[in-house]
Amino acid sequence: MSKNMIKIHIKYISKLWSYLQKLMRSGGEGFLLVGKMMMVMLLVMGVKEGKGQEIKPLKSGELIPDAVWLTPLHLNYLNGEQKTITFSDLKGKLILFDFWATTCPSCIEGIPKMEDYQKQYTDSIVVILVNSKRNKDTPQKIKNTVERYKENYGYTIALPTLYDDTLFTQLFPHNTIPNVAWISPEGRYLANSFSSSVNAELIRDVLQKGTANIPSVNIVRNRDRNTTPPLIDTVGVKMLSVFTGHVKDYLGVYPNLIHNHGNSLYQIGNYSLSFILGQAYAEELKGFNWVDYAFDPKLDKGFKRRLFSDDDVLNNYWYQLYVADTITQKDAVSMLRKDIARYFNVEVIRKNGNIDIYHITTGKGIEKIRSTGKMTMISPFLDHTPIKLQNVKIRSLIIMLAKYFDRPLNVDIKDDLNIDIILPQGFPNLPLEEKINLLRQLGFTITAQTIHREYPYFQKTN
Repeated sequence: MSKNMIKIHIKYISKLWSYLQKLMRSGGEGFLLVGKMMMVMLLVMGVKEGKGQEIKPLKSGELIPDAVWLTPLHLNYLNGEQKTITFSDLKGKLILFDFWATTCPSCIEGIPKMEDYQKQYTDSIVVILVNSKRNKDTPQKIKNTVERYKENYGYTIALPTLYDDTLFTQLFPHNTIPNVAWISPEGRYLANSFSSSVNAELIRDVLQKGTANIPSVNIVRNRDRNTTPPLIDTVGVKMLSVFTGHVKDYLGVYPNLIHNHGNSLYQIGNYSLSFILGQAYAEELKGFNWVDYAFDPKLDKGFKRRLFSDDDVLNNYWYQLYVADTITQKDAVSMLRKDIARYFNVEVIRKNGNIDIYHITTGKGIEKIRSTGKMTMISPFLDHTPIKLQNVKIRSLIIMLAKYFDRPLNVDIKDDLNIDIILPQGFPNLPLEEKINLLRQLGFTITAQTIHREYPYFQKTN
């Protein structure tokens, strides 16, 4: 055993010894807990045959080691309360470890959604926040961050947090946050996913089947997105252009054209179809958003859903263009347009003329859904669960609902107040007239009209 490993072992033993002595004096339960802690200490320190060993990261589908279940969990609540349990106390439930840090705003903004799932499935799941030691967060730093959110939004995190974690950070490998580790009720590590991928349908699948099609992400391979190498081999190739679906373990790559030794590489990685079309048809779509889009009735019925599925990583795409020559940005975009037409059978043009639209405004009844000012939260627009929107601007809501209408929308709203609403389970599959009636009950005025204006038109290419 090396001198450094001996020093590490002595450091842990000296810190734990005084506490262990107190437990041993108590007898009974104290002796039992000492035994458990010694097993955990051996696991974490990796003492075996005189050699120091690191904790072995788990792979998807592997069971949590028995010794790990003996780990004491020191749960810290942001109201000052503390509670210590044994990890095995949670066995039999779906366990979600939500890794976060004070320097990650998106981590904190996603916590209300996780709290909502905890309330919905109180007896079936347990959500625990995990603040890793590598974050270098201190209790004071965490307290200051929480107080800032309380002052700005009246929001205090209700879920418990593990501080200075090293064990679970290593067991469930990841190098980006927010990140959630899924452990099935039978104690099997299922996957790590982005917290945005957590939804009620996946939770339900795990509870009913023991597993689910979780969009997993482990060690991200392109933390420096701008230098992401071509994903498809270009050796000996003069020109290559291809669309693929979502590429696992890669962050999104913003459109960039790189010249290297006389070659050109243009990539858009893991972005939505809406975003990619926005890059290819920037001029045609300039000044417009989803509510303005008009669609060729000959287009594939699923195209519109895919276009508006910004929150579904499984509907993301990767585009790669490689040319063994120096090309311009204009050349790259021109090729992107041709590939979109070939792959999706669609192109975008501007039209100017009469068009059928829905005119949407608000009446006095809208006041009943005025927001109480809590943290913004938007649950996924799934077919089989209620859709909860909290502290969301009306215009943002209408843009999100544009995919459910059969014509463009003319939004005439002067006071863009924030609202709180819950759309019922099955809303995406309701007949259009029922959707419109439901929105009218919430305080919206929706009228069919024909007007003359300019608009972007998505038309079928062949």
